[in-house]
Amino acid sequence: MKYYCTALLAIFVACQLGAQVTNKNFNEEDDRKDWAYSFTIYALLASQATDVGTTQLRQSFSDLSSITDAGFQFIVSVRYKRFGFALDGTLANLGVASSQGPLELDVGIDQKILDFKGSYVVYETFEMEENRVINGWSIEALGGAKYWSNDVTIDYTLFLNGTPV
Repeated sequence: MKYYCTALLAIFVACQLGAQVTNKNFNEEDDRKDWAYSFTIYALLASQATDVGTTQLRQSFSDLSSITDAGFQFIVSVRYKRFGFALDGTLANLGVASSQGPLELDVGIDQKILDFKGSYVVYETFEMEENRVINGWSIEALGGAKYWSNDVTIDYTLFLNGTPV
């Protein structure tokens, strides 16, 4: 755990060391860097509500958070001139334990969701206006792939007369 915290701190510090120009006298031709990168940690606080026929299905954020043992979501992006690459990831350990009569269940899910994207700026119209506001738009070609893995483990114990079998 200490290794992960140290690695996250190092990445955060590296991202703050000049990925973007913050000069108040920004000049697009002189100050726009060829390389840009960012690392963002985020949390998606999900809930859902849907109707299936006459049945209402509701799941609040607290329902999901009650089964989350650990979770981490992040986006890493790198740009070089017109080329870009981004990785959006979710790493989570979910689990729930339950007892029903003589059966005790412990269900765990090790979840990995990785979304890889590559991009190329085909056309852009960004210009620096007199009021120092960058104005414009761009057209980008995107391609990518998603990796989704849910490793499910089920441990059970059967008790007969109070003794595990």
